[in-house]
Amino acid sequence: MSLPKFPQLTFRDWRFLDAQLIWIYEGVPQNGGHEFVDDSHYAAWKVISGRVRVEFGDTIYWVECGQWVIFPPSAYGRSFSSDAQILSLHFEARWITGQLLFGLESPQIFDEDDASSLLQPSAEMLKIVDRHFPDASYRLPVQTTDYDIYTDLHGKFQRWLVRLWTLLLQRETPVFTPAIRDERAWMMKYWIEALTLSHRFQLKSMASHFGLSSSQVNRIFTAEWGLTPRRYFDNIRLKSAISQLETSGARGKEISYSLGFRHQSEFSTWMKKRTGKSPMEYRQLL
Repeated sequence: MSLPKFPQLTFRDWRFLDAQLIWIYEGVPQNGGHEFVDDSHYAAWKVISGRVRVEFGDTIYWVECGQWVIFPPSAYGRSFSSDAQILSLHFEARWITGQLLFGLESPQIFDEDDASSLLQPSAEMLKIVDRHFPDASYRLPVQTTDYDIYTDLHGKFQRWLVRLWTLLLQRETPVFTPAIRDERAWMMKYWIEALTLSHRFQLKSMASHFGLSSSQVNRIFTAEWGLTPRRYFDNIRLKSAISQLETSGARGKEISYSLGFRHQSEFSTWMKKRTGKSPMEYRQLL
């Protein structure tokens, strides 16, 4: 049997892959029982005890003790047995274009022996999280840490992802790689994503950084991504606002200042214009 082949890209192009751990825990399923979820990240569970019933579209899947199941970012229902315990990972794996790395169309279930390679890096990640972030739960992305711990954890995650990738390639799962058209547009996107959200976006500063005029920056960026740099930065702020409302106990005033708004009322008006709900109304729906 031939080994699965990974796509080939330059070192320079691999940096455009956003692959990171969102959370990991082991134990009783969070929000256990029957629940319908709409997940924006990939999810992976190993069923340690009990079993789980999964509703995906019109299909029912049963995941038994010892098996792994991998979900694409999607909506699905799940119902755990009363004695269920799981190892749960949520992770990001998409290009900065927004294109998902894996073309999964349904949950993928692996028997324990077939997916044994996932266990060691999973245990190593759990050990780091339990030691440094014991109360993080699903709020791991907003925990404060140093670069040494960050690289240790995500280095182990990258090894876990390679092993999962190998399993998916063996099932001929489609893998998407980007076509690099204008690298300047990609570097502009990186530049915007590195900005501090508490500062106002300045197109002139961006243009100066790349040695271009403001109109050239707008043209290059919009041709690749379909929206202006300012609008893209605004979308990042909105994503951060929603994430903070969903995963932190921060007050509206604290969130508004972290996103560069001078007044909470300005933040409330801005968010309602984009989502149809004020921050308070959004949080009340959670």
